[in-house]
Amino acid sequence: MIATAVRVARLTGGGERAVDETLRGVGRFAEQGPAGSGVRASAQPWIPQLQSADPALDDLVRRIRASGGIDAASVLVTGPNGAGKTAYLRQIAHAFDLNTLEVEAPEIASETLAKTKGRILEIVRQARNAGAFLLLDNVDVLLADMERNGNAWTAVVARELVEAAASLAVPLGLALREANGERGEFERRVLATVRCGPLSEAGRETAFQRLFGHAVDGRFTDPHLTIGDFLLASRRARFAGISDVHGLLRLLKEIGESRERANLPVGFQSRRNAG
Repeated sequence: MIATAVRVARLTGGGERAVDETLRGVGRFAEQGPAGSGVRASAQPWIPQLQSADPALDDLVRRIRASGGIDAASVLVTGPNGAGKTAYLRQIAHAFDLNTLEVEAPEIASETLAKTKGRILEIVRQARNAGAFLLLDNVDVLLADMERNGNAWTAVVARELVEAAASLAVPLGLALREANGERGEFERRVLATVRCGPLSEAGRETAFQRLFGHAVDGRFTDPHLTIGDFLLASRRARFAGISDVHGLLRLLKEIGESRERANLPVGFQSRRNAG
């Protein structure tokens, strides 16, 4: 699991925080156990003000219903780490009274294209048998794997995923970090693409009020804070016993600065870019 997390972090140019986030994600996958046991309920708290997404959730759900319903619908959600991509997809499933089958997309990749296609079909069938919404996270890492074998692999995997889900009437959600340029292979095949971004100023103030119980007005120095940053700050604040406004704002600033450092290329990623 740790080796997988380090590999994911390297492929996405991340650092210590990326490894930590990936470990949590891979841990969720490992906890799913044998086939058929990875289905989870999607009914989680949802605060629209703490999500900066285009289109908004209610609007997208209305469009999906108008297009014929959730069966075989596919949605690509892009955005930075912590922007709430998987939370948005879970809420789509919840709007249609579906549980989710959540899979780390890198687990699909295999040493041959044929095996990768077989793994795709296996996962899609598992979702169909469970009557679940199939949610694939970290799709950008899967695409990075595919790039090693040329753009042809990327196109085939994107086509197989979307077409397999459509043919078996399985609703499909894809979460992809905005940094990957190959997302076009998915964008031109899915029903809808959603962009999740950092919180607005009003969203940052709402998050601070809801999570920390303090009202602040325009005191954030980082315009790129996401709901994920606030949730991480909330956990760290509880751990460190920080509750005053200045301390909480300082904690958010540190998290923003660590995010910027994590986005810098490291390891073989920097060498590859230099070449």
